[in-house]
Amino acid sequence: MQTSDRVKRNSDALDETMTVNRVLHEHPEAKPAFERLLIDLPLEGCDCLDEVAWRHGLESRELLEQLQRAIDAPAESPAVQAALN
Repeated sequence: MQTSDRVKRNSDALDETMTVNRVLHEHPEAKPAFERLLIDLPLEGCDCLDEVAWRHGLESRELLEQLQRAIDAPAESPAVQAALN
């Protein structure tokens, strides 16, 4: 199953119409992914993910997949956190 399929099937599914702030509120573990992509959280927090993706040269699907990987990664694993950074 591809990440995008998981994103669509999950009851807490990420959606390209969600704002950055909503994603951070529901999934604080996604913050490092936003930071890695140089997304300005205070400035872009009220923007939808599809707009933020476009602004940063990504397809919205790519942004959703990166966020989902950050959310799915176990927080207690230092190796996973190092790989994400």
